[in-house]
Amino acid sequence: MKLDKKLEDRLAAPVKAGRYASAEEYLTELLDQREQQEAETDAIREAIAEGQAELDRGEYVTEEQFRQHMAELAESFRQRQ
Repeated sequence: MKLDKKLEDRLAAPVKAGRYASAEEYLTELLDQREQQEAETDAIREAIAEGQAELDRGEYVTEEQFRQHMAELAESFRQRQ
């Protein structure tokens, strides 16, 4: 793999600063972080698609239903104490 001077310098800087033992270690961490970000983004997109599908099927509660449910939970909690 051929890298231009600017990229080589960017890879070398954290190594020279003592944060990494080698450019390979630095690159490995960068790639691992990027893969984690992509996995998280994929999970968010999947959750959004699932939520949209639920909305399309009419599987949701209104704000009023939500507030009523929360009030009931709060009352139930108060009664247990």
